[in-house]
Amino acid sequence: MQNIIIGIAGLARAGKGTAADILLACAAKAGASCRKLDFADPIREGVACAGITRQDDPAAYRAATRGLGEGVWEIDKGYWIRNLGLRIEADTDYDYTFVGDVRTWDEVDYVHKTLGGLMLFIDGISNVDIDDDVYAHRTEEMAMTFYRMLDLEDDVNARWECGAPPPFQTICNNGDVESFQQSLQVWFDHLHEVRNGDTIDIEPEELGKESDGR
Repeated sequence: MQNIIIGIAGLARAGKGTAADILLACAAKAGASCRKLDFADPIREGVACAGITRQDDPAAYRAATRGLGEGVWEIDKGYWIRNLGLRIEADTDYDYTFVGDVRTWDEVDYVHKTLGGLMLFIDGISNVDIDDDVYAHRTEEMAMTFYRMLDLEDDVNARWECGAPPPFQTICNNGDVESFQQSLQVWFDHLHEVRNGDTIDIEPEELGKESDGR
């Protein structure tokens, strides 16, 4: 069977990494082989080698990871995307690969169009302060744009201005860990059932736009 790629997007602090960890546990529980690969893995490794940790100094850690990531991006805007692709291609013997830090439209396109993966958006607005300077950064633009569409009363797909609906399915994270875990478990169980039914091309409509019943 194919290696299904699942990209996870959302605002900073919305719960992307937590969602990836929960989904890893869901996949393992189902007996599926799985892994988590992030665009930022090499950045974190580089910063760790410099002795800067999130636990010791969160502000310095964020500044260092962002500085390294942006520095490389300014020189070669496709570097981090190609790097992830090489790591995925190096070993495809997995049922699921979770990419827990999709932050830009280019990364969405890569996961969804180039890799044929699914995109999951974590709506964790209740956990963040959107007036924080962190959300003014270019890597938050995609998530902020999509969040604002979610906040509209009209159907999200009908308001998409590019002529096609965004390839996201949405899970709500309101800060209740148990509820978040349950929503992700239901979402994954449905995906796994579709996979085991030998449906190779999985479309977002098969899983529903929103798995939390909103």
